[in-house]
Amino acid sequence: MRASCLLPVLLTPVVMTLLFCTNDPSNPVIHPAEPYSTSINRPVTISVKAYDPDGTIAEYQWSVDSVTFVATSGPSYEVTYESEGTKIVKVRAVDNDGNYSRVVEISVIVTDKAPILLRPPDGDTVEISDAILEWAPGSYNQYFSVLFDTVNPPRTAVLSVLYDSSYMISSYISSFRTWYWCIVAHNENSEADTSEIWSFTPVRDNSVETEFETCWKILSDYSIYQDSLPQDPYSYFPSCYNLYRSVHDMFTVYIDPVFSELFLASLTTETGGAGILSDSIQSGYVITYVVKDSPAESAGLLKGDTIIAVGDSPVADISPGTLKELLEGDPGETRTFHVRRDEGERTIEVTLGTFYAPSVLTDSLSDSVAYISLVRFSSETEIDGGSAEEFRLALESTSWATHTILDLRGNGGGELGQCFDITSRFVPEGTPIIKSSERFYVEGLDSVITFDTTYRALGGATALDRPFTVLVDSLTASASEIVVSCLKDFRPDDITIAGTVTYGKGSGQYLFITPLEGIAKVTFSLVTPVSGIVYNRVGIAPHVAIAPGEDALDVALQLIEGVTLAKARRNTLM
Repeated sequence: MRASCLLPVLLTPVVMTLLFCTNDPSNPVIHPAEPYSTSINRPVTISVKAYDPDGTIAEYQWSVDSVTFVATSGPSYEVTYESEGTKIVKVRAVDNDGNYSRVVEISVIVTDKAPILLRPPDGDTVEISDAILEWAPGSYNQYFSVLFDTVNPPRTAVLSVLYDSSYMISSYISSFRTWYWCIVAHNENSEADTSEIWSFTPVRDNSVETEFETCWKILSDYSIYQDSLPQDPYSYFPSCYNLYRSVHDMFTVYIDPVFSELFLASLTTETGGAGILSDSIQSGYVITYVVKDSPAESAGLLKGDTIIAVGDSPVADISPGTLKELLEGDPGETRTFHVRRDEGERTIEVTLGTFYAPSVLTDSLSDSVAYISLVRFSSETEIDGGSAEEFRLALESTSWATHTILDLRGNGGGELGQCFDITSRFVPEGTPIIKSSERFYVEGLDSVITFDTTYRALGGATALDRPFTVLVDSLTASASEIVVSCLKDFRPDDITIAGTVTYGKGSGQYLFITPLEGIAKVTFSLVTPVSGIVYNRVGIAPHVAIAPGEDALDVALQLIEGVTLAKARRNTLM
């Protein structure tokens, strides 16, 4: 390409001649190289790529002082520096006809103990979406601390331990003032050295401006905390993250687009692995459940198969945790199952993948006691209808039991619709489940208002006459606490709550996908039990408190049968 033909006529003939020479199609072509980094007195090998359109590359010529060139037969050259800073290495290629390529300059960043800052450039104006700190590590590179502040020198450590050499700092920018930053580098002997201090001033770009406007509209419309909203968000808050933090509600948050997909996946029961539940026996592990549409089902594993080995590893004498480690891996990896079935042995290859796991698990703890574990409230599980349909089937399959243990330990909540469907199984239709004060969009008025409502049981009370012991702990939260509070209010005679005080989350959140595909999570409701005893930020006390060190399941069985029945097996999805 003879780009010089398009240059203005004001260029001198000498410049024109040089440009034509540089772009001669018979000359060798050399490609630019990315910057290199090293530390003082540590050799670094620099490499380039070149080719000759009508011949071959005869040699490469290198210069570290911009005056003297040293020839090599190959495209690599080793340099060592005795001082820190950004050094320049020049290189050109020579073909077999003696023609030269253009000269390429390669930056070599040389550090001592402390890192050298790279970007944003010192004193620059930076769009918030591009506020990423980068540096070249020095010889102290065990880990780094990021100091970031509006005062110089910066004093606030926004991150104390970081193993990478870059960090997205946009979420910590809380104003449009000038920000100062530096990096403290640490070595393995707990020695530290600090970089220079650089600064930059943040500004919004158009895409971030639209994102901010959307997030503010969502927050101002739907937040139940109307009195806590800022009066002038545009002049002070430079990011959606800081805008949402200003409400001082831990559940009102802006989730960056980088993490939004992971967050949405966490709301379902989608998981990875083979897709089996197993129970230890003397000869190995018997498969007690194969998840629908899982890799295990596709490969042909069946309920009742006994796993005797995974790959070359026998499993008869290993713990459930060790078995889980053997089966863990990335999607696409394979695991070889050696199983016993119908008095014979089979080898089955399973390709690990993702699948929707069940949110409800059942077991029998004795001839009269059934066990149901409800993991979360989700509409996306292994079957249509989600957790509510799984729970209905679990009640049917355990209808033989004279007493049932419902395990809500670790259940952090989920979708309210699923929660109300499940709670309706325990109380008569029309029973008030929970009272709520919430923000609601009224289509006819085209506005959002705050109003009070009571959610009531929907019918289908198939567990109305069954006694239960419900297990709870400090991670039983949100939708789970709605179930617990309703049962305490309306089934005090035949349902016992056992465990520790629950989490104490009496609020509900809306999720909105933003223009940049982030997530605006806004608290729109505050709930109160029908009894009027508020548990938000306090938790719900159980009927029977379980002391530290006691197993809740054992306590429940003692309450039911008056005996200790410790069952060794604990189902773990693999």
